[in-house]
Amino acid sequence: MSAPTLFLYGTYELSFDDKSRVVLPAAFRKLLSEECGGQLVLTQSLFDPCLWLYPQPMWDNLLSDLNAASTISHPALQSMQRLLLSAACAVKIDAQGRLAVSSVLRSLSGMDDKKIFLLGLQHKFELWAPAALTQRQEQDRQAVRAAFAKPADSGILGQLRF
Repeated sequence: MSAPTLFLYGTYELSFDDKSRVVLPAAFRKLLSEECGGQLVLTQSLFDPCLWLYPQPMWDNLLSDLNAASTISHPALQSMQRLLLSAACAVKIDAQGRLAVSSVLRSLSGMDDKKIFLLGLQHKFELWAPAALTQRQEQDRQAVRAAFAKPADSGILGQLRF
């Protein structure tokens, strides 16, 4: 398989069915079928009450990076591996474009309702409960405003063009 060319973006409202499955947007189903045969890995986020959904090639890249790092000497890397890998599960997009989310992962991310949001974030997706996403977006807006309020301290942000 060639190097992944995925660049995922956008926000999509999805709903769980009675079997905890969500239907992915059609454009992503086609792209993911071509890039990774519909093979994905779902795990908990390291930072937020959401789930990370990786196309298999991107997950493999992450595992390679983790494997290259020495976890014996760094407790934070051990913690990161424990969180990511213990919650990870392989999922496959079915013929109807659905993927299942386990009750354990739904619980870890606070997805108690049927409605969730799928966000494309470059090489992975995030799955969010609506209230948690609203709260995170406000925190993100505040962080961006604060970073741009001090142009000298913004580093790479100062190089961006909008």
